[in-house]
Order: sequence, then structure tokens, then C-alpha cells
Amino acid sequence: MGWFDQFKKQTRFHVRFFYHNEEVNENILEFITQIFLETGKEEYIDPLYSCVKELVVNATKANLKRVFFLKNHLDINNMGEYVNGLILFKEMLEKSQYTEYEHLLKEHDLWVEFRANWHKEAIVFEVINNSEIIPIEEYRVRMKLKLAMEYTDLAQYYAEQVDTTEGAGLGIALVVLLLRGMGLDPALFRIGSKHGVTIARIEIPLVEGYVSSRRK
Repeated sequence: MGWFDQFKKQTRFHVRFFYHNEEVNENILEFITQIFLETGKEEYIDPLYSCVKELVVNATKANLKRVFFLKNHLDINNMGEYVNGLILFKEMLEKSQYTEYEHLLKEHDLWVEFRANWHKEAIVFEVINNSEIIPIEEYRVRMKLKLAMEYTDLAQYYAEQVDTTEGAGLGIALVVLLLRGMGLDPALFRIGSKHGVTIARIEIPLVEGYVSSRRK
């Protein structure tokens, strides 16, 4: 039974996995396609798939960063070791050596979970991973989100906000700009950590005058 078939029976759905691969991509695309065909909002399929896929990649990468630091005996809470570790982590990703670390995700039970909740006013997508954002990272995430809110063009954001240590925050900017391109309020996207997990949430209104959970 596919993801969407399970979802239709209960309007709530969640699935957990340890690493991102093409099978996950295909399931996410089919899931989102079926939802927005059902709701008559086919124009949402491509941008929402890009948003959710990006959040899954980011969540997996956050977990991968934790096992990379552990394997290389680096203290992620030490500012000096964190900065140096990020440089090494980025080099590892650029060399596509991450497969050497993927088995450690399962060993350390570092998972990613995709959730969906379809109710009469909105469809809510969540991507959750059990690596809590540490204070060093939280400041950077907040700054990236704030900066992304000021842009309407991804290329301009990339040109002006390149971060040579940890990427350009393109994942967050992409979600914000895609939502804006769909005519939706970027405030419908939020990300934060609590109780040992990080949660990224996108709310897609199905009715006029929908009030996001943040504004409630």
C-alpha cells in the first residue's frame, strides 16, 4: 500500500526513515501529487514537492552532521570545533563521501519523519528529525529565515548571502520564495526545536481567511 492510500484512510500520516534516497523522493512526489489532484490545486504540486524534498534533505543532513562530528571526535557544542568541523563536513559532502556515514544514522537511531495532516481548513506537512538545533545553529537558522523573508529572487539571495562555512541557507530561502511564488504567506513555514527534535512545518490553506498556527 502506498503512502497516500494509507493517508486517505485516516487523514493523518507519518513515515520514518534514516536516510534520504530516490525511493523517498518518489513516495513524496506521489503523495503530494495525489493530495493536490484531490483538492483541485495541481499548481501546488511542483513547488510543494520541492519544499518538502528540501526539508527532508536538510533534516537528513542535520543528522548526518551529528554522526560526522561523533565519528571524528569533534565537540559540536564547542564553537572552535564546530566551525572547523563544518569545513570538514562540507568537504565530505562535496566529495560525495556521505555514504561512509549513512550506516551510522541507523546505529545512532537518528531518524527523519515525514508527517501530513489533512483537515477541513488546511493540509499541514511536517518534516521532523531527532537532532535538536544547538544554540550555535539556532542563531544561524533564524538569521537565514529573516534574510530570506526580505528577498523575492533566489538567485539574488544566493549572490548576496553566500555563506562559505555552511552553505547559503538555500533550503530555507527556497521554501520561503516558493511559498511566496504560490501566492502564500511565507509565515506559513516555520522551523524550530523542542524536546530533542527539530520540526519544520508548512501549512497549506484550503479555505479563505485561514489563520496559521503561529498567528493563533
